[in-house]
Amino acid sequence: MLIKAMEPDEAFELELTDRERPSIEDIGAQYSLTDREKEVLLMVYEGHSNLKIADMLCISPFTVKRHLNNIFRKTAVKNRVELMHLVITTNR
Repeated sequence: MLIKAMEPDEAFELELTDRERPSIEDIGAQYSLTDREKEVLLMVYEGHSNLKIADMLCISPFTVKRHLNNIFRKTAVKNRVELMHLVITTNR
């Protein structure tokens, strides 16, 4: 796995093989995430900021934060770092 610094709105990039790539759909099903929560999760996984996610989905940053808080609650994590750990280690 390669972790590489990216543009300011992208925290990191993970170079994973298809076998290693986490399935957002599987994670969504496991934790009963809505379709929108899965979209937000994927964008967080891709390293986008809340502001960038809001822009890409044409929603407010507050709504992105609300989706993230719902994801945190459903997955029992406290922050983005724990969420990314969950995503990366799920389905391994």
